[in-house]
Amino acid sequence: MSFSSRVKEEIASSLPTAPCCMHAMTYGMLLFAREFDRSAISIMTEHRCVAETYRTLLEQAVHVTPAVQQSDAGNYTVSVEDGDIPAVLSCFSVSENAAIARVNRGNLLNERMGEEGLNCCHNAFFKGAFLSCGTISDPNKNYHLEFVVPFRTLSFDLLKLLTDAGINQTRHRILLVMRVDMSLFMPWRVVSTSVETEILISETVIVGDVPKSYLNWENTNGRFGKGIQ
Repeated sequence: MSFSSRVKEEIASSLPTAPCCMHAMTYGMLLFAREFDRSAISIMTEHRCVAETYRTLLEQAVHVTPAVQQSDAGNYTVSVEDGDIPAVLSCFSVSENAAIARVNRGNLLNERMGEEGLNCCHNAFFKGAFLSCGTISDPNKNYHLEFVVPFRTLSFDLLKLLTDAGINQTRHRILLVMRVDMSLFMPWRVVSTSVETEILISETVIVGDVPKSYLNWENTNGRFGKGIQ
């Protein structure tokens, strides 16, 4: 079993109990999975623990039961039934005209800071995103954390959230999001598309109390207890 697989099993074995964090983790898994739009919601994974977590979170956070299938190659596909898709989208405030390939911070409900100095719901959101599209190499060999994100705009939003997650500090930004829906008239057909851009209005760093000491435990996974909290 790879190091990345062990990390995913560790995350899957300790799901959040707070409703706000469960909501955020579910949103992270859905948003970065194989499909999350008005036509289909599903995930494909080689990890059984990821498939089970995806199904469990949907059952507990949204009260829908997705279908689970396993291929001959051993891969798992978990998909939401067509009739349940509107309920899932509504739960995460995805309206008819909303851009799905963006992070809606309204789904990161709690601004309480946890023991790690992170917004507790941001922490849960990152866990969900990692289960869906993340990989990590063994720190003893060559540490590398990677997220394979399906949309460019979504990768920018994830990067901003990761940047915000400092030690007892938060970068607060006010952005103006401009979106233009347009139609391109070409011979024999009309193509509709949307163009979206962000304009920074204001930015500030909110600094909390700085700890008097900081202890960096190397190789915490499996040696000094759970490394993912």
